[in-house]
Amino acid sequence: MAKSALQEISSLSNLEAVWKEMFSSIPKKKRHSSGFDDISAEYFEKNKKTFLTNISRLLLTKDYKPLPLVAYFIPKSSGKDRVICVPTITDRLVQRAVLSYLNEKGYTLDNKISFGFIKGSENGVKPSLNKAIELRNSSRWAYKADISAFFDTVDRDLLKRAITKKIRAATIRELICSFVDTEVKVRNSSEKNKLSKNGINDGIGLRQGMPISPYLANLFLGDFDKLIIKKRIKMVRYADDLIAFAESRKDCESIHTLCKAKLSSLGLKIHDIALGSKTEIKEPNETVEFLGVGLEDTPTGKYHLTIPHSKKKLIKNELYKYKDISFCVKHGLNISKLQSLMLNKIDGYLEAYNHCKNVQSLDNFLTDTYRQIMHAILLDEYDIDLNSLSKKQIAFLRLTIK
Repeated sequence: MAKSALQEISSLSNLEAVWKEMFSSIPKKKRHSSGFDDISAEYFEKNKKTFLTNISRLLLTKDYKPLPLVAYFIPKSSGKDRVICVPTITDRLVQRAVLSYLNEKGYTLDNKISFGFIKGSENGVKPSLNKAIELRNSSRWAYKADISAFFDTVDRDLLKRAITKKIRAATIRELICSFVDTEVKVRNSSEKNKLSKNGINDGIGLRQGMPISPYLANLFLGDFDKLIIKKRIKMVRYADDLIAFAESRKDCESIHTLCKAKLSSLGLKIHDIALGSKTEIKEPNETVEFLGVGLEDTPTGKYHLTIPHSKKKLIKNELYKYKDISFCVKHGLNISKLQSLMLNKIDGYLEAYNHCKNVQSLDNFLTDTYRQIMHAILLDEYDIDLNSLSKKQIAFLRLTIK
């Protein structure tokens, strides 16, 4: 007799396999962190047989209920915060088990324009940028927009209808909908005010930080994608970021009108086209930024990817925090750990932008920035002038990347 969807998800062998993959993906330094129930990944691993058996039983008897989320606030340059709402280890495990089942059973959301949050080498940031370059080389006018406060304004009733339409198994639908309705546990009045300030309110939105949220975000925008494809619009969508290409300004304006109307029917908004707006139209010779990278014209008439000056400025501001020795000490960094951290960050930036034409200039920029930071620390704290050191001393202190 064939197993039901719930039986497949809740089987001990399946949960064990999902947990093994999940635990190995958690960085060691984060394995002691816990959610609402104070259970860490480290503790779960030590007692996994008991935990997994209990989860399996609760799922099979339909007594499983997700626990509240814990909010973490990550400052953004805009002055607001990016709010990550973290589920318990158990809820993360169950969501990953559900996602694994959906992918195995063909409930994928692949389409021609959506590149974000979808597994596969043909998806992701770099493939989306390569596709954008390909499209702009054929249609040189660019239209760019992002959906305002997308995750925080998702209409849950509309999302549940999309879930019902997509997924046949009622028990799985009910389980997914219970995660949609999970709210943040507010710990104090200050946190309540911060959540409200950042647009997070009970009863609306899809919380970022849940493993299942990216899948549901793409599901919610499925009808939007279908319309864009039906109209044969040359578009790349990465989550809530949109970029489209056309033959004229008028065509771009028509794309904007269509996008605005369709998104409005889903309870979503994009900004109007205006100077300084997040929604903009770029002429063929103008650089348009998408996902932090510029699509820049060249003398040959072809476009290539570049790292904008604005991105370099943000990277420099991020790294310059480590010039402050008090900041370093507060975060448990000694000189050796600081150097390793910064060099790892630099390698990460270079890897992230290695597809850009001017990556060498970024390499030089990062090398100079690293040297400036280390020079400032040595001069301000220890009265050591970097320029007075020999090449051997500089190499010994790892004060240069090369």
